[in-house]
Parts: sequence; C-alpha cells; structure tokens
Amino acid sequence: MRLLRNAIWVPYRLLRYCWHVWARLRPAARARGVSVWRLVREQVALKRRRGLTPAEYFYYGLDDPSMPWEEKLTYVGGSLHRKLLYLMTPARYHCCFDNKLLFKRLFGSLGFPVARLLGVYDPAWGHTADGAPLRTPGDMGSWMFRCRVQEAVFKPIESGQGRMVLVVSGRNPRNEHEFLRLDGTPCSPEAICAFLSDRARLREAYPDRVPMLTFLVEERLRPHMALRELVGETLSCARVTTLTSLTGEVTILETAVKLQPQPTGVDNVAQGSIAVAVDQQTGVLGTGLYHGEPTSARRTHFRDSDVRFEGFKVPMWDEVIRVARSAALAFPYAHTVGWDIGVTDDGPYLVEGNPAWGNFQAECGAGLMRGAFGELVTQLRNVRRDWDQHLTNQAF
Repeated sequence: MRLLRNAIWVPYRLLRYCWHVWARLRPAARARGVSVWRLVREQVALKRRRGLTPAEYFYYGLDDPSMPWEEKLTYVGGSLHRKLLYLMTPARYHCCFDNKLLFKRLFGSLGFPVARLLGVYDPAWGHTADGAPLRTPGDMGSWMFRCRVQEAVFKPIESGQGRMVLVVSGRNPRNEHEFLRLDGTPCSPEAICAFLSDRARLREAYPDRVPMLTFLVEERLRPHMALRELVGETLSCARVTTLTSLTGEVTILETAVKLQPQPTGVDNVAQGSIAVAVDQQTGVLGTGLYHGEPTSARRTHFRDSDVRFEGFKVPMWDEVIRVARSAALAFPYAHTVGWDIGVTDDGPYLVEGNPAWGNFQAECGAGLMRGAFGELVTQLRNVRRDWDQHLTNQAF
C-alpha cells in the first residue's frame, strides 16, 4: 500500500514543483531579460545545494542576473535553515526556551529582568504565585478580586508565534470583577477560563502537538512611552539574534523590531506585525517588511496608515544590546538565539528566547552563510564529524 501511495504521490509532487517553477520563471525571465533556462538551472542548483524553494528564490530576489553566484549561495532555504539551527542548539536544550515557565525561572534566577510571574492556570494543578488554586472560573474570580491585578498576559506555557495569547489591560469600570482586553472588550473570569480551556481552538493553533491546557499568567509589560506614541499599546519587542562562538565570543547577527499598531497584544509577524530593520549601532529604524512580501516591497510607513516609522530611534537601545549579549553568554550551549526584548519605561525586559528563529527577517538584507555564521557552521560540523569518528573507533 505504501509503495502504491508513493508511486502516485512522488510524481505528483514533482510535477507540481515543476509547474510552480515554470509559472514563476517565465514572467521573471521576461522582466530580467534573461533566458528561462538560465533561471531554471540556477533555481535547481540552489534547491539542491541550499534547499531554496522557488518561492524563496524569488522572495530574496535571487533571479537578479547582476547578483554574483557566490552571493546567492549564501542564502539558505527554510528546511536547511532549521537543520543548521538544530546543529547550533541541540534539541535537548530547546526546552529551556520553549517552556515559558522554565525560561522565566532560569533567566529570572540569573538576574535578568523578566515579567513578574502571577501564576499558572491549569484545570488540574494550576496555582497562583502565592500558592492558591487557579483551576476554575471561581478560582480565577477569587484571584482577580484578591490580588487586585490590573493588567496581565495569559499565554500557553509552550506557545509560539503569538497564538492563543490573551492580554488584558485593566479592570472594567462598570464591573471590577471583569478585565478589559486591549480593544476594550470585557472579559469575565468565565470567559477567560473558557478561552484557556478551548481544546478545539488550541488544536487549531497548534496542530503539531497535543493541546496542553496550561497557561502562564504574568504581569503585562507596557511599552515605552515613545513606542506607545508610535504604535499604541501592544508591546512591540526588539528581536536581537545572537551568535555565540565555540570560544565564547558573542556576535549580533541581526537586529529588528516587530511593530504592531493594532490592539492585539501580539507582535509576531505571523500575526500581522511588520518586521523593521534596526541599525545595530544607533538603534534607528530603517525600512520594514510584512510577512510574505518580497524584499523589493520595503515600507517606510504602516500598511493603510500615514504613520512613518523609518528614522525612529528605539529608546534604551544600548541597554537592549547589553541584555541580549549577557543572555547569550548566560547559556552558551545555545549557540544562536533570537531574543525578544520588550522596551518599557523601566528599561528592557527579556520576554523570550527562540533557538529556532525564522530566517524571514535575517535574510532580507543578506544571506546567512557568510561571516561568523558560516564559520561556526563549519566548525560545528567538523566537531560532529570528529565525534562520530571517535564513537566509530570506540565501537571497534
């Protein structure tokens, strides 16, 4: 049965791939004034050597005939990028970042500024920071009344891309037992627990894992006043991607800010934010891209808005870089991490770390396989090869 399925599925995928390549290459060849077969050869070679799909090939503008071939080889596709990240940070260390409670306990204990933990919601064993149960709507209502918290964030304990995150920004003036979302919608204890316990919504948000009804409850970090004037109340984090060499030297690979002008409480680019490049030295914003837009469509203003972000200086930028460098040195087993750092009036806060960060932002300006990144990949591959050879010799 499997052989029959493969006999049908493999040719189908191959034909579909060839069709997508041909449909994109013909208009591109006319626009660039080059032969279709030249682009075909390039695309196939980059697919074989760097895992670049047709969409990625055109997204990064690699069909440009003036770009040297050596430069095109510095770009990597999403599938190869993920393999390289797991080479740099083995899977056994990912739990320190994927589990938000573990991340907060680890880096908070090391003295890094993190949002205050208010509790953990779980229908079976949830508890508040002071040990009271946090499992039912009644528990939620009692906690809301007792602790007098005005603002909070509820996020899955193993969340990603801002999915299933609930942000409340204050109490309902008409009912002190209710919270208000950022958009002003009332949110009762029953509504909060119904949202957190919605298995169908969790399964839709995270189809690749078993839904966990465990949510981290932490204080809401309000953005710095200058950022609030630019984008509003959603905390727009700086993304600082670090690279830690085998000798403990930290290099900043990429700096960006995810700006979300809508009152969603989530700044992930998959949720409609715009990724804006930041000058690493000065903290001044450059141009930005929405997820899925080609690199040629760089923006200086928000979509459907006349608000200009280009030229804006991120407050406390030197402190943001310092926090990222210190966090990278604190856990050198993760050779590369994309740190999300929220800038508040009280200073930068470490929101989360991403060892499996996406290459959407990092490769918008230049390919990854160059400089310190390419050198570290080579070194780690050599270390793995030598270790595998050592194990082989030991076996015999």
